[in-house]
Amino acid sequence: MNESQWIEQLEEEGYQGVQVFSKDAGTEWPSHTHEKTTVHVILSGELSEGDENGSRVHRADDRFEIFAGSAHWAKCGDAGCTFIVGWR
Repeated sequence: MNESQWIEQLEEEGYQGVQVFSKDAGTEWPSHTHEKTTVHVILSGELSEGDENGSRVHRADDRFEIFAGSAHWAKCGDAGCTFIVGWR
């Protein structure tokens, strides 16, 4: 799917505030939580994320959720990353 199709699908699933972000290589988000569940779709590049259960690397077309209140961290790969985020 392309960017607009992903956005449309996520909004149909009830996600709000769906936005696209592009971040530079090595951008980091230290351990944090969200008040709402978030969905992420990687459009390009890589995004590593992890929690107490380990770490994962997400690449183009990967989709994952982080549940409300779950502590996690994230870091963009060497080429940066562009991704979609929505909340519900």
